[in-house]
Amino acid sequence: MENQVICPHCNKDNIVKRGSYQTAVKGKAQRFYCKNCDKKFIIRDGFYRMRNSPEKITLCIDLYFKGVSTRKVQEHLQTFYPKNSTWVSIYNWLIKYSNMVGSFTDTLKINTSRMIQVDEMEFFTKGKPTWFIDTIDPESKFMVSSSFFKRRGINEIKEVLNLAKSKDSNINHVTSDGFHAYKYSVKRISIATIEHLLIKL
Repeated sequence: MENQVICPHCNKDNIVKRGSYQTAVKGKAQRFYCKNCDKKFIIRDGFYRMRNSPEKITLCIDLYFKGVSTRKVQEHLQTFYPKNSTWVSIYNWLIKYSNMVGSFTDTLKINTSRMIQVDEMEFFTKGKPTWFIDTIDPESKFMVSSSFFKRRGINEIKEVLNLAKSKDSNINHVTSDGFHAYKYSVKRISIATIEHLLIKL
């Protein structure tokens, strides 16, 4: 019996291995059989039904967050992968997996150094700007909170700061690049929060 495998049909763990399934991208995948409901299934992870390998997708995401544009990432793929992906596909991976990881990390309670750095990154999709706003603990380099927005205004920055504060109520110092909206975003957070937040410009 596979102790850590749960049947997606009946949520029972009375599971045994039952052969394998050939996938186009990831090769052979283990097939399981549920003795409780007589169903066969394979483990559906975050890359289920993706046309590209997990290694290729994570490479693109890593390059992007290191400052490489989606079009430059696409050029990089042309060198190492025979079947290239468009910059639009790379952008869609960024949104999909950033939201997926964000949904998980948003549930975590963390212990930061009581200081966070807030910053934003702009990129264009079909000529229209999109903003990625994030906060990072400077000591651990852990991304405390983040989200995608169509603009970088006070409300958007406030949302990211509030999310960071909900994860660690001990945060009491915020550093930024001096963009004026950061200062006003901090001031608009509830009184109970603003008393513990300072901004260094």
